[in-house]
Amino acid sequence: MKKFLFKLFLILSIIVAINNVIFFTFNLPFCWGNDIAFSKEDFLIKHSKDYNTVFIGTSKTYWQADVSAFDSLTLHKTKSFNFGIDAIAEAEILDYTNHLVTIDKNIKYVFIETFDIDLIVDHNLHTCRQKYWFNFNAWWFTIKSIWGSDYGFGDKCRGYAYNTITFVEWLLKWDLLKDVNRFKHTPSNADYLGNNQTGFVALGDEKIDFDYHLSYRNRLLKDTSINKEITDASVWVFTHYKDSVKFNTAFYNGLESEIKNLQSKNIRVFLVMSPRTHEIQLKNFAPPFMEVVDCEKINLADARYNPEFYDIKNAYDPTHLNKAGDKIYTEKIAKAFNEDIAKAK
Repeated sequence: MKKFLFKLFLILSIIVAINNVIFFTFNLPFCWGNDIAFSKEDFLIKHSKDYNTVFIGTSKTYWQADVSAFDSLTLHKTKSFNFGIDAIAEAEILDYTNHLVTIDKNIKYVFIETFDIDLIVDHNLHTCRQKYWFNFNAWWFTIKSIWGSDYGFGDKCRGYAYNTITFVEWLLKWDLLKDVNRFKHTPSNADYLGNNQTGFVALGDEKIDFDYHLSYRNRLLKDTSINKEITDASVWVFTHYKDSVKFNTAFYNGLESEIKNLQSKNIRVFLVMSPRTHEIQLKNFAPPFMEVVDCEKINLADARYNPEFYDIKNAYDPTHLNKAGDKIYTEKIAKAFNEDIAKAK
């Protein structure tokens, strides 16, 4: 049995080594497996000297942080690019952050959205977009964070299994060659960059997936009780996070580690918590966010102090803002930035 296991381990090790050498020879860009991320990375690399500030996060960053307006409000102390990517979670946000500050040495300010860990939904399992970027650090951060999360036993088991499968698939790279071929024949798409090519796209102005986003908006319009559920979730979590919500130590440690890493590069860090998040997700990342003390924090998720984000007239869909909400969102981040810079003088 020992000999069989040793041979199996040896064969798998050889396969991993060969496949990874092959992928190394392709000289693929970091974000090759995500069309949105690659288009933004490609543009940012070509124009890195034009920016000293980057916003990194989920669709809440992508579709809400109007960086052109932000730069005007900071009196152009900042020159900002929006690296928001829809359908990503915290491990991927941190991975992109490390990459961007490596390729662009001009970055002085980083706005990192704090969001949930990824249990991986069924339809994303085995997809290139899910696994092309995965690595040991992302897997280990996610596994530890799932253990410390507020998810139930069944969801945790799914998260462990799906993330481990994804890690193994990333390691073996058995079926990624077809995706490499597709990537090699697919140019970057400027439509992901928005009208001003800043990476920001307001919902309603997007040229890609417009119908899909509109269908999600119609869910809110047909059932406005969703708005109350989102609002009540925020109020409850921020009222009770100290005494009734499990504290996710692994998630907190991951945030702290990234903050220290960026600060060691003389980069000023701003953690942003965006509004309109489902309760189970908010429970997982709000307490660690609130505990961080080593950088400036911009909490826009608390409905008690940011009621305008929970007013349905400022919402595009259940979890995103419309253009009126974007304006307020951007103004609040700029106000926090200006106050922090003034304090630092």
